Amino acid sequence: MSAATPPSPPFLFDLGLAPVLTLQGPDARRFANGMFTQNVRDLAVGAAARSAMTDDRGRILGLLDLYCTDQEGFLLVLEGVDGDWFQERYGMYIVFDDVEMADLSGELVLLSVQGQGAGQVVQQALGGADPALGHRLVDGVHLLARDRAATGGWDLLVPHERADALRADLAVAGAQPAALDELLALRVRAGLPTWPADRSGERTFVHELGLRDLVCSFDKGCYVGQEVINRMDTMGRPTRRLLGLTIQGAELPPEGTTVQLDGATIGRMGTAARVGDQLQALAVLQKKGWAPGTSVTLTSANASWPAIVSTLPFD
Repeated sequence: MSAATPPSPPFLFDLGLAPVLTLQGPDARRFANGMFTQNVRDLAVGAAARSAMTDDRGRILGLLDLYCTDQEGFLLVLEGVDGDWFQERYGMYIVFDDVEMADLSGELVLLSVQGQGAGQVVQQALGGADPALGHRLVDGVHLLARDRAATGGWDLLVPHERADALRADLAVAGAQPAALDELLALRVRAGLPTWPADRSGERTFVHELGLRDLVCSFDKGCYVGQEVINRMDTMGRPTRRLLGLTIQGAELPPEGTTVQLDGATIGRMGTAARVGDQLQALAVLQKKGWAPGTSVTLTSANASWPAIVSTLPFD
């Protein structure tokens, strides 16, 4: 794989046991719409929405993919938090609402097919089931629209006792099994952040990670953190921004490495990967480091790496 030429998809990735919950009940739609940043109120059955969990100050707590399974039901795949945390955090808001929360974490294996032709592979492996919707339940397998590398893709939530058989079916259908390092390289190259690896620090906002258009709705009504997020959107511009780094060196710096410009700290490096013959990374930087081509220094413990700032996605 070279930095300029993407690999030949589709790939099959095994993401292991997934943190998955369900919300069910007459008030589930209204409840979710008031908790998360995306518009759940108008989500059609079978549709999907990527969203953020934020506190009352608009700071990201975690991300999630939300799938409408029926008029009163939703499947939630969490990112950066687990089922116990989610139930403790959001269970306290269920007081008079008719909503039931169930944790399926530990029961379902998450497989992911990413790349051009992913839909055809999934369709063949599941016996001709058309993966046209954001969510579809096919013979006990949750088929979920989820693009993890900006090339198109699908996730499959399958009971762990059936995971081996489905892996084999997907491989026969044309998905090439690949290590998670390959997915990391694809994601970094595409400039797609993940939580919490690519956070900017203790206080991170959706605008800083370039997630504004993906996870936020500004006409859905009130939700936790809405006031701050709306104010940031209409009155101010973020002072930090997600950018790329091309790193010089033989070894990848560790996640959380400090980014410095002229001796001053201007940001934090998040995920890094070998992309072909290059080392590339995502980093949230202050304005003084936004210009493409800016030379910076990464520092961690007693080690340092020269790096060049790049816009995203990488060329």
